[in-house]
Amino acid sequence: MSDMNPDIRDAHQPVQPVDGTVVPRYAGFSTFARLPRIGDVPSYDVAVVGIPFDAGVSYRPGARFGPAHVRQCSRVLRPYHPQLEVSPFASQQVVDAGDIACTPFDIATAVGQIEEQASALIADGARLITIGGDHTIAYPLLRAHHRRYGPVALVHFDAHLDTWDTYFDAPMTHGTPFRRAAMRGSSSRATARMSVFEERCTRPTTCPPTPNSGSPSCTAASSKGAPSMT
Repeated sequence: MSDMNPDIRDAHQPVQPVDGTVVPRYAGFSTFARLPRIGDVPSYDVAVVGIPFDAGVSYRPGARFGPAHVRQCSRVLRPYHPQLEVSPFASQQVVDAGDIACTPFDIATAVGQIEEQASALIADGARLITIGGDHTIAYPLLRAHHRRYGPVALVHFDAHLDTWDTYFDAPMTHGTPFRRAAMRGSSSRATARMSVFEERCTRPTTCPPTPNSGSPSCTAASSKGAPSMT
C-alpha cells in the first residue's frame, strides 16, 4: 500500500513529497526528500538517482553507501524554503529513480552500465540529479549527457582537478574522469570546461592548532581558477 497522501494526487499538479503530518517522517519508503518513486507518476521533469559505486577510489572506500544515507537524512527536508520563498517540488515533477545497478568488481563494465542507465533516464529530456558514489561516476554521466544534448559544460567544485592520466596504471579512477572526458575527444563523446575552486590553508604555520590534535586549523581559503579544457 502506498504511503502517499491521497489528497495530493492530482493529474494536473506535480505529486508532492509525503506529508509529514499524515505519515511520520521515520515511516514509509526511504526516497529522497520523501518524493514519489519513478513508477508512481506517468512522467517526470527531474529524476534523483543514486549511484552506489566506489571501486575507483585510491584511499578510503565507503561512498557506495552514500545514496542510502543521503536519502535517510533527507527525510527531514521540507518542501518549502522560507528564506528563498520557493517550493521547488511544486513547479516541476521530481521523482526518486532508485539506484543505478552496476558491478563493484570491474570499473570499465560499471562505467558502461552507468552510462546506459543514465541515458535511459534522460532520454525524454528530463534533468538528472545523482548521488554518489566516488568521482569515477562523473565520466559516464558526462557521456550520457553528451549523447542526449551534444557538447556539455562542466562546473567543478572540488579540492582536486581530477585530471590525472593514470593511477597505478589504471586509466579510469576517481582521479581521472575529467582527463578522460576532455582528452578523448569524439571517442569519449564528451567535452568539459572546468572551473575549479581549490580550498587550501594559506598560512599553515600561523594557524591555531585544532583542539585535541595539535594540527593547524585554518578557515582561510584561496580560489584558483583552472584554464578551460575542451
